[in-house]
Amino acid sequence: MHSLRTRVLAAILAPVLLSVAVRADCLTAWPVGANANDTWGASYINSNPSFAFQREVADDFDFTGPITALYVSGFNGGPFGSPTPVDGVWVRFYEWTASGPGALQSATFIAGTDPALGLDERPSAVQVTLATPFFATGKHFVSVQVDFTDYGIWEPWRCNDNAPRLSTGYVRVNGGAWGLFTPLFATQPLMADVALELFTTPASACAPWSALSVPTPGLDAGLVDVAVLASGEVWALGNNSVTSGATLNSYPFALRHSGGAWSIVDLPPAPTAGTAGSRTTLEALEARAPNDIWAAGAHKIVVPGGWYGHQIRVDHFDGASWSTLNTPLPPTSGSAGYSGSRITGIKAFGANDVWFVGEWVGPYPGTPSTKPALAMHWDGSSFTLAPTPSVGPYFEFGLEALDGVAPNDVWAVGGGSDGDLSAISYVVHWNGSSWSHAPAPMVGSSMRYRDVLARSANEVWVAGEAFAGSGYVGVVQRWNGTSWTNVAGAPSVFSPSLFASGADLWLDRWRFDGASWTYEPVAGCDPFAGAGVLGGGAGRVLAVGASSLPGRVPYVIERTPNCASGVYCTAATSSNGCVSSISTLGAASASASSGFTLRVDGLDGQRLGLFFYGASGQSALPWASGSTSFLCVKSPTQRMTLSSSGGSPGACNGVLASDWNAFLATHSGVLGSPRVAGAQFDAQAWFRDPPAPRSTNLSDAVHFVVAP
Repeated sequence: MHSLRTRVLAAILAPVLLSVAVRADCLTAWPVGANANDTWGASYINSNPSFAFQREVADDFDFTGPITALYVSGFNGGPFGSPTPVDGVWVRFYEWTASGPGALQSATFIAGTDPALGLDERPSAVQVTLATPFFATGKHFVSVQVDFTDYGIWEPWRCNDNAPRLSTGYVRVNGGAWGLFTPLFATQPLMADVALELFTTPASACAPWSALSVPTPGLDAGLVDVAVLASGEVWALGNNSVTSGATLNSYPFALRHSGGAWSIVDLPPAPTAGTAGSRTTLEALEARAPNDIWAAGAHKIVVPGGWYGHQIRVDHFDGASWSTLNTPLPPTSGSAGYSGSRITGIKAFGANDVWFVGEWVGPYPGTPSTKPALAMHWDGSSFTLAPTPSVGPYFEFGLEALDGVAPNDVWAVGGGSDGDLSAISYVVHWNGSSWSHAPAPMVGSSMRYRDVLARSANEVWVAGEAFAGSGYVGVVQRWNGTSWTNVAGAPSVFSPSLFASGADLWLDRWRFDGASWTYEPVAGCDPFAGAGVLGGGAGRVLAVGASSLPGRVPYVIERTPNCASGVYCTAATSSNGCVSSISTLGAASASASSGFTLRVDGLDGQRLGLFFYGASGQSALPWASGSTSFLCVKSPTQRMTLSSSGGSPGACNGVLASDWNAFLATHSGVLGSPRVAGAQFDAQAWFRDPPAPRSTNLSDAVHFVVAP
C-alpha cells in the first residue's frame, strides 16, 4: 500500500529550532528563533533539602488569544547515569513591564505523571499542554521551571543572541527580585530570547479527525502503515527501537483493533547475526482478508558467503500466526556481496497474485544496473523478480508505492535509487506481461513520487515532491486514460499518502471533493504528533504516525464524517471551582418533536442558566477580562428556556437539560426553524455566577448535525 519515508517522518516530528506556521493542527502563537547554541542557565527547583535551590528564567511574548501548549528546548546538566525523577513542571505567566516580569497572572503545576507533560528522559526538551488555556491579551512574560524530586539541573536554551524580539530574558533566584543575567566571564548582561515556542488552537475547533488511545511497545516506536478489513478490523504496522548498551536494535510490531480493543501483536523476531544488533524495519502493509495479511521491508542478515547487510523481508499472517518467508537474495562471492535492498509497497489482487516494490542492490534480471527498481511477484508458492525499466542515462531507480484496478493494470511510482530524486519522472505500468515506463510531465529539475492511487483505468493519481528553482514543491498529477497532467490548485505538500473513500480523495489530510481542496484538522493540540499515512475500509478512514515527548509513541487518528456531534472549546472554572461538561442524548431531527437533549453537568448548584445555539460556526472569544469562559458559538444565536440547575448551593452537582427538538417544534420562527436535514448547529450553556466577571460563566460547546 503506502510507505512513509524516514526523513519525512523525522521532519514532522523532530523538535528543531525553526519558525513554523502550523504543526499538527496547533497554530504557532509565538515561534522560536535562531539557535544560539548556549543556555540561559538553570530554571529548576531542587527539592532535596541538602541542595535546596531554585532559579527561574522568564521571557516575553506578544500574542492575543488562548495559549494552549508550550515547548522549550533545554539541556540537562545534572549528574550522569540514571535521570533524576521529576515531580513536575511549573508554567507561570506574568504581567509585562518594561523592566521585566510584573504581577503573577497564572501559575500551573503539571505533575510528572500527567500525560499533558512531555519530557525527554533526562530531561532536555519540555512540552506542556495546558488543561486551562491562558488567554493572552498582548505582551506577557512566561517561565517554565522543572521541579526535580532530588538533585537535578535543567537549563533552557537561548536564541536570537544580541537581537531579542522584545525584551531579553530575566532571571530570579529563590523567589527574589527579577533581574538581568550576566554570564560567567562576560562584562555585559545577556541580550537574548529563551528558546520557547507557544501554541494556540484554531478558532474553529470542530475537527473531523480525532486521536485514538492506542498501546505502545516502547518509548521509541512509530507507525508506518494502516489497513482496514471489510469487517472493520484494523491493522497498523510499526517499528520499535531499543538501545542495549551501545547497540541499537530495531523490531517490527503491529497494532490490531478487533472486538472493540487495541492490542500489540509481535511479528517474527529480527535476526541477531552480526555485531550491529537486531535490525528489522518494515515499511508496507496490505490486508486482503483476515487470513491473508502481508508486511514487508528489510532486515539485516548474513547471506550465503558471509556478507552481512540489509536485504528484503516479507512477513505473512495466515489468520493464526505470522511467519517470515524466504525471499530472493543477490549473489555473493566469499565475503563480498550486496546489501541495501528494501520493500516499500505492496498490492494484493488475490492470494496468489501479490506485487511488492522497492529498491534492489545487486545483479537483477533484465538490466545491467546493480541499483534497479524492485518489482517482485508472489504466485502463491514463490517470489519472482520482474524486470523494470532502466531509463538512460541514469539506470538507478527505486519505487515507493504501487496500486492498480486489475492484475493487468498496475501502476508504480518512485524516483532515483536510495530515496533520491531523479531527473526524469519515474512512473511505470504493468500490462499483465511486462513493466514499461509511462513518464509524466517533469516539475522542476528533479522529482520523486511518494504514492499512487488508481481509482479506475481512466483515473490515476500520483503525488510526490520536486526541486524547482531554489526550493522544493509538492507535486500532484493525474492520468485520464490517455495522458498525465499536473493538477491545478492542489496543495503543495510533501505527502507520502493518497487515499480515496467514496467520492472523496485525500492527500495527507487535504480532502478533495471533486471541486476544491480543504484541510481537515485534528481535534486537540499536540505540536509534535504526525499522522502522515492514510488507510481505511468498511466506512472507516484512519491515519497513523508517531507522537514525540515523552519518547516517540504510536499515534492513530480517525475521521468522523461531517464533524458530527463533537464537544469542543473549554468550559469555565466557576468561582466555586466547578467545571461544567456538555453532552447530548439522542439525535437532532428534522421531523421528531422530541428526543434530542442538550445537557450540562457539574454546574454550581441552584444557579439559573440556559442553552443558546447558532448556525454560523464556532469561535473562541474571551467572555470578559479575567474570565475563564470563552464564547464558542458565533452569532447570531438563539436563546432557549431559562431554568434552574438544581442541586445544592456551594456544590458542583447542578444540571441543565433541554430538549432541542421540542424547543424548535414548539417555537415557530426561531433560529433554525423550519428544521432541515443536514443543517449544522453549535450549542453552549450560559449560567449565573455572581462573583465571576460579568456575573456569569459559560460551559464548553457541542457541534451537531440534523438528521432526517
